[in-house]
Amino acid sequence: MYKDIAIHDILQIKRLKEKLAETCQEAYYLFITGFNTGLKLQELLGLTKKDLMEFKETRANEIVEPHFWEEIEAYMKKFADEDLIFPEQNAEASLDSEKMCRLLRDTAHNMGIEGFGNETLSKTYGYFHYQKFRDIERLRKRFGLVSPTATLHYMGYRDDKYLCFHCNIGCIWNKM
Repeated sequence: MYKDIAIHDILQIKRLKEKLAETCQEAYYLFITGFNTGLKLQELLGLTKKDLMEFKETRANEIVEPHFWEEIEAYMKKFADEDLIFPEQNAEASLDSEKMCRLLRDTAHNMGIEGFGNETLSKTYGYFHYQKFRDIERLRKRFGLVSPTATLHYMGYRDDKYLCFHCNIGCIWNKM
């Protein structure tokens, strides 16, 4: 079972992106889309070009990397609005969704990144979004969590001295 741990090291993310770009174009674009939108792996696999363009209109200011839109729009040019843009569902896909998930996990594992799972991209997005914008309340609402502390725990903050200011002694999130 995978723990779905957030990746906190930007250099690991950069190396993982480079490796995925060399290995599989679809995996690379899936990864950067998840990293920049906060969508979970299974949500990404059902994403259409129209969905992503609506995301750009409504939440473009939440993107972590500044050049993401130029890069993903160049990839999406070959798809119609209603086309699913990631594996299995589109005609040009070289991998189905199960193989894509396995490729991402195996590539991450081979690079020393443990715990890559369905929510890793979402948690990683949250971590870097928080680093960039410092808006825990927006992330709390985005992830549907009960408190800022729960949101910090979800993103992988564990030993922060400010972490448990909401839940005080006996934090249930540290016991998970």
